[in-house]
This record gives sequence, structure tokens and C-alpha cells, in this order.
Amino acid sequence: MRKSIRLILFVISICILMIIVHAVTLQYYQPPQGQLQQSQLKQGQLKQLLNGNRECVGCDLSGVNLSGVNLSGTDLSRTNLSGANFSKTKLIQVKLFGSDLSKTNFSEADLSGANFSRAYFLGANFSKANLLGANFSRTEFVGVNLSKANLLGVNFWGANFSGTDLSGANLSKANLSQANFFSGTNLSGANLSKASLPGANLSDANLSDANLSEAFLGGANLLSANLSRANLSKAYLSLTNMMLAKFQDAKLLEANMLRSNLQGANLQGANLQGAFLQGAFLIGANLQGTNLQGANFQGAVTDNFILQTEPIYRNPK
Repeated sequence: MRKSIRLILFVISICILMIIVHAVTLQYYQPPQGQLQQSQLKQGQLKQLLNGNRECVGCDLSGVNLSGVNLSGTDLSRTNLSGANFSKTKLIQVKLFGSDLSKTNFSEADLSGANFSRAYFLGANFSKANLLGANFSRTEFVGVNLSKANLLGVNFWGANFSGTDLSGANLSKANLSQANFFSGTNLSGANLSKASLPGANLSDANLSDANLSEAFLGGANLLSANLSRANLSKAYLSLTNMMLAKFQDAKLLEANMLRSNLQGANLQGANLQGAFLQGAFLIGANLQGTNLQGANFQGAVTDNFILQTEPIYRNPK
């Protein structure tokens, strides 16, 4: 009996001792010096920004919450903003050259005139953001959400898009010259009217229901792209690769497709009224039910496709 009591008392004393040690550790523990200094530095930089300082080049503002704040005109070049929250923030004419914006939240923010050149955008959220006239030249977009964003007149020269959501975005008059739209990029319902896309790579891109009226796509690559129900009226598509592209029920009124490659393309039910197809390569294309009124096929190379009017030139078998 005495041994049992002694054992119980011993266990209780050990438990009390562990509680005391834990309490003392919590009271006197200090984080590593480097970690403490980094945290203090970040807090200091954040405080300066909120107090009106408009320059924080090379700062570490990762994970900060600046939602709804006015930071217009601030220079945040080469800054770490990964995981930060800028939703509904005013960032007009802000400089973000070469900054890390991975998983940063810019939803509904005003970023008109901002400079994002050479910035990194892994998983960033720009949904419904205002990016009027912003500069995204030579930037990398991986898994970025730009759905319903205002990208009117934005410069995307040489930008790379992979797994990016641009559905419903306003890209009217945007510069997308030499841009690359890789696998998983969604442009369905986007407004690309009068956009400039010479030399752009849109192979396999989803452009269904998109507005490309009066867009310039000379020399672009639309291999296997989905343009069903898209509006390409008066678009410039000369020397464009549209092999195996899907144009079902698309509008191509007065579109210029001079010497373009439409081999195996599906134009079933499309409206090509008044379109220019001189010298176009149409072997294997499907034009069943297509409106070809006033279309010009002079010098077009055709074979094995359904066409209701006899083409001017048929390639010999």
C-alpha cells in the first residue's frame, strides 16, 4: 500500500515539475535573433507604407493584409508580396517591376497604369481587378485568375500564360504580340476586339464565344484552337495557322484570311460572308452549312471538304 502511495506521489511531482518548466519556457523564450529582426523589419516597412511612404523597393511584405488601402504611386519593385492581400486596394500607377506576386490577392483592386514587367505571378488572383493600361511585358502567368478583369489597352508583349483563367476578361485593344498561351489557358467569352496578337501562340486555346472582331492575328498560331461561336468579323488572319481549329457557328464576316492555313479546320455553320480567302489552304476543311456569300476563294487550295459552291482552284489528286 505504501509503495502504491509513493508511486502516485512520484507521478504527481513529475507532472507538476513539467508544468513549471513549460510555464517558464513560455515566459522567457525568445525567437531566434534573425527571425525576430526580420519580423521587426517587416513591421517597420509596413508602418512606413501606411504612414504615406511611397517607396519600398526590395521589401519583404509577404503575407501582409493591405486590403482597401490607398497605395497609389508606390514603388514596390523587386518586393516580396507573396500571399499578401490587396483586395479592393488602390494601386494606381504602382511599380511592381520584378516583384514576387505568387498567390497574392488583387481581386477588385484598382491597378490601372501599374508596371508589372518581369514580375512573377504563380497563383495570383486578379479577378474583377481594374488593370487599365497596365504593363505586363515579358511576365510569367502560371495558374493566375484574371477572370472578368478590365485589361483594356494592357501591354502583354511576350508574356507567357499557362493554366491562366481569362474568361470574360476585357482585353480590347490589348497588346498580345508574341504572347504564348499554353495548356489550360481559358479565354472563353473574353473581349479581344481590336486587340493586337501578331505572332501569338494560341494553339489549343479556348476562345469559344470570344469577341475578336477587328483583332490583328497576322502570323499567329491557332492550331487546334476552339473558336466556336466566336466573333472574328473583320479580323486580320493573313498567314495565320488555323489548322484543325474549330470555328463552328463562328462569325467571320469580311475576315481577311489571305494565304492562311485552314487544313482540317471545322467551319461548319460559320458565317464567312464577304471573307477574303485568296490563296488559303483549305484541304480537309469542313464548310458544311457555311455562309459563303461574297467570299473570295481566288487561288485557294481545296480538296476533300464539303463546300456548296465550287472553288476556283482544286488541288489535283
